Amino acid sequence: MAQRIFNVPIALVSLIDQDRQWFKSCIGLTDKETPRDISFCGHAILDDEIFIVSDATKDERFFDNPLVTNEPYIHFYAGCPLRFSDGSRLGTLCIIDTKPRSLSNDDIETLKDLGSTAERELAAIELATLDDLTNISNRRGFMLLSQHSLMTWSSFLVQPS
Repeated sequence: MAQRIFNVPIALVSLIDQDRQWFKSCIGLTDKETPRDISFCGHAILDDEIFIVSDATKDERFFDNPLVTNEPYIHFYAGCPLRFSDGSRLGTLCIIDTKPRSLSNDDIETLKDLGSTAERELAAIELATLDDLTNISNRRGFMLLSQHSLMTWSSFLVQPS
């Protein structure tokens, strides 16, 4: 929806850890993750407000970033921080363009609304997969984690010839 609403080539939901960002939902990129130290989203989760870079080629934090100087040639970035139910920031819903641009106040509110929707989806998954009392994976959560682990490991084991 974000990609269509804002007419951008790239839109994604990223989850951030200490070393990298994972793209959990992504349109417009083939990569599944990038190192956190070059990520725009790593900056966006440091605050509760929308993080906007109108032209990364003119921003001293990003002008020499490999994501700006090489594919995907990011010029514009806007990221809405996503929070866990406990309030901690876990990633972003972001939109990216290959040309400079800005957002109106209405655009910013729309991005916040989309971010809230993504947060509710993440919370629903958390509620459906964690035991309330112990806060560990229930049967559904265990099965999802197991399937994901098996798919991840099988992709490493099966090498195309």
